[in-house]
Amino acid sequence: MIESLQNSRTVAGREWIEEQAKEFESINQTGDILYLGTPQSMDSMYNNLPGRGYDVRIWPGRYPSEKEQEAYGEFLAPSIVEQMTDVPSLRTGYGPLGRSGAPTCPEMFDDETLSQKEVSQGKSKFQLQFMLNTRLSDQERFPLKPSNLIVTAFGNKEGPVQPIWNNSPENRVQTPHKPGNRETDKFYNPIPKPYEWKNFERKVMYIDPAGGGANGDETAYAIVFQLGNLLYLYDMGGIAGGYEEEPLMELVYAAKSAGVKEVYIEKNFGHGAHTSVLKPLFEREHPCNVKDDYSKGQKEARIVDSLEPLMSSHRIIVNRDLIDKDVQSTRHHPAETRKTFQLFSQMSNMTYARNCVKHDDRVEALASACRMLVEGIDYDYSSKLDKERHREAMEMQKIMQDPRKRREYLGVEGGTNRNKKNRFARQQTQPKRRW
Repeated sequence: MIESLQNSRTVAGREWIEEQAKEFESINQTGDILYLGTPQSMDSMYNNLPGRGYDVRIWPGRYPSEKEQEAYGEFLAPSIVEQMTDVPSLRTGYGPLGRSGAPTCPEMFDDETLSQKEVSQGKSKFQLQFMLNTRLSDQERFPLKPSNLIVTAFGNKEGPVQPIWNNSPENRVQTPHKPGNRETDKFYNPIPKPYEWKNFERKVMYIDPAGGGANGDETAYAIVFQLGNLLYLYDMGGIAGGYEEEPLMELVYAAKSAGVKEVYIEKNFGHGAHTSVLKPLFEREHPCNVKDDYSKGQKEARIVDSLEPLMSSHRIIVNRDLIDKDVQSTRHHPAETRKTFQLFSQMSNMTYARNCVKHDDRVEALASACRMLVEGIDYDYSSKLDKERHREAMEMQKIMQDPRKRREYLGVEGGTNRNKKNRFARQQTQPKRRW
C-alpha cells in the first residue's frame, strides 16, 4: 500500500510514487508482487497497473448496481459478480436512501457504518474510498451540483424546519439565470407543504480576503445560519480586494443586517492584515466576535470536502434572492469574465483539480462558513432525518404525478391547512432586498 492522500495530491507526486514502485520489479526477480491499496484520486497509479502486466481485482464496500458495475469493467472480483448473480437483491435496498447495494463485508463495515461514511464524506469521496471507483462519470467529476440545493425565501430570524427537496419539474425555480448548461445546473424549490418555522440557532459570517490588483480576485463573504442539521445561506457577495475602508464597511453592514455575532476572516492572505483592518470597523459599527481562521490543505479539495456532503444530502437551503443577486452583483465585470465571479458558476465547475476555476472566492467563503457550523452536526441523527425526508419526498412525488391526488392535495388539503400554507406562500413571495 504505497499511495496515500499526502503523496498523491499532485500530478508530480503521483508520477514520483509510480516511478518508485517500478523499483519493486527490478528488485524482485523470482517472486510475485502484490499491491493492496485504496485509490486516493481519480488518476490513481493503480489504474496503470494492468498496462504493466498486473491482474487487478476490486472488492468494493457495497455491491454495485448495474450502472455502477460498468465503471469496474473486467476488474470487479469474480466472487462479487457471482454473489450478485445468485442474489440480485444485493444490488439495492441499502444505504442512506435505500438505493445502494448491500455491504460486501458487513463484519468490517455494516450498512449503518457505510451510510454514515457516505453522509459525512460525500458521494465522490465515498466512491473513491469505499467503492474503489476511479472511473467517475462527467456528472460525478463535478460534485457540487446546484440542483441539490433547496431554494426558498426566508428572513434573518427564522426559517422553515426540514424543508424537503424534490427535483420534479413542478418544483423547478423559474429563473433565466443558470450557472451552466449541465442538467444539474438548475434550482429547485422545496416541496410545497406546510412547514413549521423556528428561530435560527447560530449565525456566522466568513470573509475570504483578497488584495486586488492584476488577478482581480474579490474579497468574498458568506453569511450562513444553522437550524437543526440544516444550513441556510442567507447572504453572500464580493467587494473589490484591498484595504480601502469604504468597500470594507459593506461587510460590516452585511453582518449587522443579518444579525451575525460570529465573524471569521481567513488568515492565509496577508497573515491577518485584513483582520487588523476590519476589527476596528466592526467595533465601531457592529460589535461582535471577530476571529482569524487559518485554512490548511489544497483549496479545491477543502471546498469540495466541505460542501459536497451537505449538498448531496440537501442540507443547504439558499435564500431565493441570491440567485438574482449573484448575477446582478457581477455586472461591473467584463461580460466575458463575469460568470467566473459568480458563486453558483464557481460551485458548478469546482472539482478536486488545482486551478479548476479562474476565481473561487465566493464558493470558498461559503465552504468555510459551512465548515464552521458543521462541527456541531450529529451525523447519526442526520442520517435518520435524511431517510425520513426522502420518504416524504417520494410520497409527495407520487401525489404530484397523479392529477387527481394533486388536485386533492392542492385543493382539499389546502383548505384544511390554509393558514399554514398561506404563511409558507408569504415567505416565498416576500419583497426582495436591494443590493
